[in-house]
Amino acid sequence: MLKRRLERIGEGIAKKFAEHGAKLALIDIASFENVWKEIKSIKRYKNENKKLEEDIICLKCDISNETQVKKAITEILKKFKNKKIDVLVNNAARFVFNNIIEATNEDWDNSINVNIKGHIYMIKHTSPHMDHSGKGSIINMASVSSVIAQPNFITYSLCKTALLSLTRNNALDLWNKYKIRVNAICPGTIFTPALANDMKLNQMNESQYADFKLKEQIIKRFGTTEDIAFAVLFFASDESTFCNGSFLFVDGGHTAL
Repeated sequence: MLKRRLERIGEGIAKKFAEHGAKLALIDIASFENVWKEIKSIKRYKNENKKLEEDIICLKCDISNETQVKKAITEILKKFKNKKIDVLVNNAARFVFNNIIEATNEDWDNSINVNIKGHIYMIKHTSPHMDHSGKGSIINMASVSSVIAQPNFITYSLCKTALLSLTRNNALDLWNKYKIRVNAICPGTIFTPALANDMKLNQMNESQYADFKLKEQIIKRFGTTEDIAFAVLFFASDESTFCNGSFLFVDGGHTAL
């Protein structure tokens, strides 16, 4: 069931956008090696390193640091000669799991600084430079954890719930000010390195882990990064111009039960 290449959700989104001809600004605190290799293998970039470097910029950035965010946006605008930014995908996440009794101040700070403040900084400093003709689109990566209770998830769930409020309020304010739409994706159990690590921590084989994780899901398979990427692509495209303040659950029917 899990015989697929491990990739993070952000990598899957970046690859899908590159396949559809987008110029990309990738911001991450980690390495870009895997996603660079994947994008390089796309047909229109094969043997065209110069073209790849013209279309994509990769920037190391801690989004919980507002100064770094502002610097990254400045570099992106310089790279693409101050062209308007069409789409912002707020996908970065810090996985901190705990309950209200045992969660430390450090746990809360680590979770809130990235999962809430980081998204705020990205929206705040990107919005003025986005397309203001009605085509600008911001997509926040929330979660099924935004709306359901899970054991020892309060530090993560609270932040993901806050992203729904961030989405709704900015859908109103940014449309009124800049004609930018703001929507959110709520993924369920997606096949990523984090999922594989959790399987190892629980000392389960693939079949046992699937039974454990998918018992409250209608479609009995793990989601893929491509499932999420297609949802993000929809909110970024002209096919979703009447969607604003919307939440799209890509969770195999988990929240339908």
